[in-house]
Amino acid sequence: MKKYEFIEYLLLSLENELVQKKLIDIISDAEIKINVEKDDSSSNGELIEEIRNLKELLNVKNLEIDKLNIVLEESKKSIEILEGEKYGLEKKNNDISNKNKELKIIIDEKEELLNIKNRETDKLNYENKILNEKIDLLNGKYNKFEEIYGVYNLLVEKTREELKGIYGDDGVENFLFRGIQYQNIEMLWEYMRNKIIENDIEDINKVNNIFTYFFDRYNELYNEKIYSRMETSIGDEFDNDLHVRLWDSSVSGKISNVILEGYINNNTGRIEKKSLVEVRK
Repeated sequence: MKKYEFIEYLLLSLENELVQKKLIDIISDAEIKINVEKDDSSSNGELIEEIRNLKELLNVKNLEIDKLNIVLEESKKSIEILEGEKYGLEKKNNDISNKNKELKIIIDEKEELLNIKNRETDKLNYENKILNEKIDLLNGKYNKFEEIYGVYNLLVEKTREELKGIYGDDGVENFLFRGIQYQNIEMLWEYMRNKIIENDIEDINKVNNIFTYFFDRYNELYNEKIYSRMETSIGDEFDNDLHVRLWDSSVSGKISNVILEGYINNNTGRIEKKSLVEVRK
């Protein structure tokens, strides 16, 4: 091997840490051997000089490697610190993400509760409206009932005595309780019919108002009206199936006066009470 080739090979080998260590050992042994043999040949002197230069170069390399190792260690520590900071940031980011999810759940729940509250408020407002309407209706009905009870008390004593069989004489509550029963409504219509036939009609309009009130209240007890008053009009042709004429009326002809309207059963179509009328040819 030529000298320059050897040097080039040697320089390449110096990059290897094991070679560096081995070369240091060889140089040390060579120096010892050279010192012992004290070889003054020029060839050996040049080799020794080259070896010394290489040793100095190697020492420089070692110093650079040491510095690089120090930098590497510091870099590792910096990386560890950065990794720790990265872990901390990732943990904070995860915590923030979890808190955002929890916050979204809370916001969604709040919105749902608000929607429920709004629905319940709307429901309560609607129910209050219906309740107020019912209260107003009940107040109106009660006022009407008081009015009808007042009408009843305005009847002449003879009429009230005759109606005790229907309403009794136990005050306003029993007047309402008995008055709304169908058999008593029917009895009141028959009472009016008899009074008209007897021509005893002093209180007939008042009694008819009482009958109409309880007749309507009875129908309100059901979803659909059970009974309806007959639509009998002046000018209609008299019909024995629909009407009852007064004793002083013509046998046939047109209705000249409607004295008392009858009523029919809406479910069966049956005429429960015929209308009392006057007939004139």
